[in-house]
Amino acid sequence: MKVCLDTNVFVSRLATHWLCADGIRQVLTPALAAKADVFITGDKDLLDVADEISGLRVTDPRGFWNLAKKRPRK
Repeated sequence: MKVCLDTNVFVSRLATHWLCADGIRQVLTPALAAKADVFITGDKDLLDVADEISGLRVTDPRGFWNLAKKRPRK
Protein backbone atom coordinates (compact mmCIF):
# COMPACT_ATOMS: atom_id res chain seq x y z
CA MET A 1 0.00 0.00 0.00
CA LYS A 2 1.48 3.33 -1.03
CA VAL A 3 0.22 6.79 -0.17
CA CYS A 4 1.97 9.84 -1.60
CA LEU A 5 1.02 13.24 -0.23
CA ASP A 6 2.52 16.70 -0.55
CA THR A 7 2.83 17.22 3.17
CA ASN A 8 5.23 17.23 6.06
CA VAL A 9 4.65 14.59 8.70
CA PHE A 10 5.66 15.14 12.29
CA VAL A 11 5.87 11.97 14.32
CA SER A 12 6.05 12.16 18.07
CA ARG A 13 5.91 9.50 20.74
CA LEU A 14 4.51 11.18 23.82
CA ALA A 15 4.55 9.98 27.36
CA THR A 16 1.01 9.25 28.46
CA HIS A 17 1.47 11.30 31.64
CA TRP A 18 1.81 14.64 29.80
CA LEU A 19 -1.21 16.46 31.10
CA CYS A 20 -0.06 20.07 31.41
CA ALA A 21 -0.85 22.66 28.76
CA ASP A 22 2.83 23.67 28.63
CA GLY A 23 3.77 20.14 27.54
CA ILE A 24 1.14 20.22 24.82
CA ARG A 25 2.32 23.65 23.70
CA GLN A 26 5.94 22.43 23.52
CA VAL A 27 4.94 19.51 21.32
CA LEU A 28 2.79 21.53 18.92
CA THR A 29 4.94 24.67 18.61
CA PRO A 30 7.34 23.18 16.01
CA ALA A 31 4.42 21.96 13.88
CA LEU A 32 2.77 25.39 14.05
CA ALA A 33 6.05 27.15 13.25
CA ALA A 34 6.54 24.89 10.22
CA LYS A 35 2.98 25.69 9.11
CA ALA A 36 2.09 22.01 9.03
CA ASP A 37 -1.44 21.19 7.93
CA VAL A 38 -1.83 18.08 10.07
CA PHE A 39 -0.33 16.77 13.32
CA ILE A 40 -0.81 13.03 13.74
CA THR A 41 -0.82 11.59 17.23
CA GLY A 42 -2.31 8.83 19.31
CA ASP A 43 -1.98 10.89 22.48
CA LYS A 44 -5.40 11.29 24.09
CA ASP A 45 -4.55 14.61 25.77
CA LEU A 46 -3.57 16.19 22.46
CA LEU A 47 -6.64 14.79 20.73
CA ASP A 48 -8.85 16.17 23.53
CA VAL A 49 -7.66 19.74 22.87
CA ALA A 50 -7.59 19.41 19.06
CA ASP A 51 -10.62 21.68 18.57
CA GLU A 52 -8.94 24.46 20.56
CA ILE A 53 -5.89 24.64 18.28
CA SER A 54 -6.19 27.19 15.52
CA GLY A 55 -4.38 26.64 12.23
CA LEU A 56 -3.45 22.98 12.74
CA ARG A 57 -5.54 19.87 12.35
CA VAL A 58 -4.71 17.39 15.13
CA THR A 59 -5.87 13.87 14.38
CA ASP A 60 -5.14 10.25 15.12
CA PRO A 61 -3.65 7.91 12.49
CA ARG A 62 -7.07 6.62 11.40
CA GLY A 63 -8.38 10.16 10.99
CA PHE A 64 -5.38 11.05 8.85
CA TRP A 65 -5.87 7.93 6.74
CA ASN A 66 -9.50 8.90 6.14
CA LEU A 67 -8.42 12.44 5.26
CA ALA A 68 -5.79 11.14 2.83
CA LYS A 69 -8.30 8.87 1.10
CA LYS A 70 -10.57 11.87 0.41
CA ARG A 71 -7.78 13.98 -1.09
CA PRO A 72 -7.93 14.16 -4.89
CA ARG A 73 -5.04 12.47 -6.67
CA LYS A 74 -2.84 14.49 -8.99
